[in-house]
Amino acid sequence: MIIVDVRQGSLDWLEWRRQGISASEVGAAMGLSAYKSRWQLWAELTGKTEPEDLSQIPHVREGMRREKLARAWYSEEYQTLLVPTCAECASFRPLRASFDGLDDTGAPVEIKCPTEAVWAEVEALGSDSELFQRTYPQVQAQIAIARKPARLLVWMDEKRWRVFDVQPNRDFLLRLKKDVVDFVDHVKRLVPPDLDPSLDYYRPEADVTGRWARLASALKKVVAERVEIEKELQEIGKREEDLLAEMVKAMSPHAVGRGSGVEIRRTLRQGRIDYKKVVAEHLPNLSKEVLETYRQPSSLSMSAKLIDDDATVSARSVDGWM
Repeated sequence: MIIVDVRQGSLDWLEWRRQGISASEVGAAMGLSAYKSRWQLWAELTGKTEPEDLSQIPHVREGMRREKLARAWYSEEYQTLLVPTCAECASFRPLRASFDGLDDTGAPVEIKCPTEAVWAEVEALGSDSELFQRTYPQVQAQIAIARKPARLLVWMDEKRWRVFDVQPNRDFLLRLKKDVVDFVDHVKRLVPPDLDPSLDYYRPEADVTGRWARLASALKKVVAERVEIEKELQEIGKREEDLLAEMVKAMSPHAVGRGSGVEIRRTLRQGRIDYKKVVAEHLPNLSKEVLETYRQPSSLSMSAKLIDDDATVSARSVDGWM
């Protein structure tokens, strides 16, 4: 492990991250991310697109604030100094990590401070939870860099937390090395990886561009009409709600009112049961696999929105990649 003297969050740190593959990006580089494809990561690292700025999302900002509390709590609970550290893999320097903390032995501790809903799933499913599975490639990359077993701390507060011990997975690490080396080669040569149909945009080929353009032109007109109609319907719905509220107020305490050609009914609907919370509190050992057997069949939905095809981003130099 090669320690790098950069402060996390600084401009120097951002530039250092751009010159390699961060542990948090390894899942995408390996094609294991459900949120970002290999092509999308490649496009960000080569400057074809700008990465999404997550720093202003409320729950992300809250998680960053609580991370400091979690680090202090862990240091006290485990009697070790947890130090945020940046480092590169000694045997393959493009692979790098911004550790939430290295303990006194140099072992990584990855900290996640999730929302209540995500915490409920972690409580119920443990290492089968989506958070653990999503974080696993990142933690294995940290293990590869630090050459030490790692820990994942999922922390809500001083009374609600869970620590997962993560050991090196030899087969996974072999695949990680192969996939990351291949991905870095794509970045260096500015050759895009294959598209993932489930995550990447379809881009019309030359032989269908004309037909696609004609369909798109017709669709844009239909979408514009729908937007106007929906706006009008929203205004009508608001007026209807205001009138209903006045009539319900007039007929109180009756549940039904009739007269002048209208019938007004007032009903009280029961709230929905929070089944995820029920599972977390009463069936903590219920596995994700068992839950999946009760999932109803998937259904296909379609949608359209208008975009700016001409938006471009200047390419970023990758000459600094090692």
